[in-house]
Amino acid sequence: MGKCYGRTWALRECTLAIPAGHVVALVGPNGAGKSTLLNLAVGLADPTAGTVAVLGGRPAGSPAALDGIAFVAQDTPAR
Repeated sequence: MGKCYGRTWALRECTLAIPAGHVVALVGPNGAGKSTLLNLAVGLADPTAGTVAVLGGRPAGSPAALDGIAFVAQDTPAR
């Protein structure tokens, strides 16, 4: 799966498999694609190439998939 913004790839040929019952954290430098990967997993963005499936093949962003995903946005809402 991959995501391209204009002519720049944010993620290319990305595959991630997390065994059931595991907790995972994504860490890396700015621009590594962490937010892009999470946005794809929760359905906030569509992949440019390939598909995103979560929880046994449920489509990213579907209600059934979102029930099992925790997501913390990088920006705090303004008050």
